[in-house]
Amino acid sequence: MAHILPHWNWPDRIGKTTPVHVFTSGDEAELFLNGKSLGRKKKEQYEYRLRWDDVKYEPGELKVIAYKNGLTVPTAVNSIEFEIEGPGEILATDNGDPTDFVPFPSHVRNAFSGLALVIVRSKKGEPDTITIKAKSPELRDTKVEIESK
Repeated sequence: MAHILPHWNWPDRIGKTTPVHVFTSGDEAELFLNGKSLGRKKKEQYEYRLRWDDVKYEPGELKVIAYKNGLTVPTAVNSIEFEIEGPGEILATDNGDPTDFVPFPSHVRNAFSGLALVIVRSKKGEPDTITIKAKSPELRDTKVEIESK
C-alpha cells in the first residue's frame, strides 16, 4: 500500500518546491515524476512516512513504487518484451541464466531469479530522451527514460 500527499494538480506552482510525502506499508519506496526517478528512500526505525522535500512541481504523473523486503521475486521467470523509443537502439538482452540460449540481440527475454537486463546504445549526435519499455503478459508494463547527450 502506498498513499501520496499532496494531490498533483497545482497550475500555479510550476517550478516551485512542493514537498511530497508517502505513507506506505512497505519499508522503502521510489518516487517518479513524469517517468524520472526522484530517488529511492528507506524508512528508518519509528518512521511512518517517507519525504521528498525538494520536488519541483511540474504538470504530469507523480507515482510511487513501494517495496517490502526488496520485492525482487527470486523465482520469477516471466517473459519480458523490451521496446525503445527515441535516439537509441537495443543492443542486447540477458538474464544471467547459463542455460538460456536465446540470442543476445533478442528483444524478448525470460527473467531469471526475478531479473533481466537490456543494453541500450544512444545514437551519436542525436541528444534527446530515450524511452525503454518493458512488457510482460503477467505484469504491469513499465518504462524508464534516459537523457542522451
